[in-house]
Amino acid sequence: MSRQIDARIVNTDDMASMVGDLERLKNSDFAFKWHSFPTTAEAIRQTLKDIGAENANFAVDNFDTVIYELNDALPRVADINELNYLAVKMDGMDGQQQDIFRAVIESGRHCGSMKDIINIAENIDRLDLQPAFSPQMYGEFLAEMYRDHFAGALESLAKSEDPAMRELAAHIGMLDNHLDAKSYGLTVAAQEGGVFTEQGLLTESGDFREVYRGPQDIPAEYRVSPSPEREPAARPSVMDKLAAAKEAAEKLGSERPGQPSKSHDAEL
Repeated sequence: MSRQIDARIVNTDDMASMVGDLERLKNSDFAFKWHSFPTTAEAIRQTLKDIGAENANFAVDNFDTVIYELNDALPRVADINELNYLAVKMDGMDGQQQDIFRAVIESGRHCGSMKDIINIAENIDRLDLQPAFSPQMYGEFLAEMYRDHFAGALESLAKSEDPAMRELAAHIGMLDNHLDAKSYGLTVAAQEGGVFTEQGLLTESGDFREVYRGPQDIPAEYRVSPSPEREPAARPSVMDKLAAAKEAAEKLGSERPGQPSKSHDAEL
């Protein structure tokens, strides 16, 4: 597998402990490391060990990908298994498929979440690129295609013994000379549901399928998280804290020798 995505893995517990520590801030003592994807569970465990996060919370953020348009499309913080699965999908693309993937990301279609982006890879066979990079270019291409296709028919009209047919051929030629290629290309592209990108005219055939529904669809061999997601520890409420403080105070008072009892019987 070849490198598709570089991501920063951060020891969030250590980063949190750094707050207010001016010495660490001054020395840029950050607990993070860049890691390349696709990867393996063993490699992830080593990276977590390197940043001291084997038994700590960590986050995956900041990305540098081989498809630069993807950098801004990825979520601010990614699930490590989903990120690896996306990298695996990208690694399996040939040159044409990668161009299509890049075009979709550039267009902004189907990029609302990591799930959407993975589904772009799952729908590559339903997407197409044409070598037209602007409405003007597409209009000129279509016009030339139809000229070639109907060249024989127009020639027959122009050589017809019927004056009306010859007049029709001349009229078609005049219209062709005044064709607004840009408007024509824009109209046809809109009818096709296409969008112009730096890779060409992107079109879709059929409905975009939701093949990938979430992390539960990731095959076991591509899961690299070192352990199942841990449930966050429940935070005690204010009332719980007050009750605990009261209990501790009462316990401390009962342990002091010679401390008078504060029962109602003693007061009486």
